[in-house]
Amino acid sequence: MESIVRKGSKSLRKINNLDFWGDSLIQNYYMDYYDNLSSKELDYEFREDIIKLSKTLRKLSDPDRKFFIEFLSKFFEFYLDKKIEKEIDNSFHKILKL
Repeated sequence: MESIVRKGSKSLRKINNLDFWGDSLIQNYYMDYYDNLSSKELDYEFREDIIKLSKTLRKLSDPDRKFFIEFLSKFFEFYLDKKIEKEIDNSFHKILKL
């Protein structure tokens, strides 16, 4: 019975974390924020965020660390998508100005 309760509380905690990050207001805020940054500003923000997130990762327990690593992988993916998008936009602007 104890193991069932532990498993339930872990999955409930994970669901609550996912609900928070899955909230459309939070997602829209960060999408708008990162869309309005230049490529250099995006790099700076990414570096700062990675430093903060890696410090946080050291302090977490194993189950939370696994969830957080999944979050970090999504964060890397998001950064790379935004970076590529911004570089393509910058290239088009340079080409069209010529």
